Amino acid sequence: SLILIILSIPTIFIQNSSINEIELVNPLNVWSIYMIFIGLCKLILVFFVFKLMLEIANENEDLNLIKRTTITFNIYIVVMLFNQIVQSFMMNMTRDILTALTLFMLISSFILEITFLVLLRKFRNMENRNNGNPLQNSSQIDTKV
Repeated sequence: SLILIILSIPTIFIQNSSINEIELVNPLNVWSIYMIFIGLCKLILVFFVFKLMLEIANENEDLNLIKRTTITFNIYIVVMLFNQIVQSFMMNMTRDILTALTLFMLISSFILEITFLVLLRKFRNMENRNNGNPLQNSSQIDTKV
């Protein structure tokens, strides 16, 4: 994630309007390839975060959380990967299809990002709950009789 933070620093300094003007001239410029690369790196990072979340849920043996994380993981990866792949073909689409597809991609990405953040919050709350209850943490149990 630190590498991704460093790689995404240029997006802070370059304005979106100048990018759109450049893309009108050449849709396959360095900036658009860079943004696709950043998107794929973010998808890889989220993949590993989901895997970590699944391991934590398995350790705590919370079946509801395992099921919810697995379903969210599958939907998130499929939709976001679809969004990344479709971006390569957008320059060849008609305006009507492009508008509908862009709207779908924006709404689905927004909903999935919020769902992912809510799930992360659930894991954070689970960790706080376990730290507050000594019976949940086996290393704190006193075995003296």
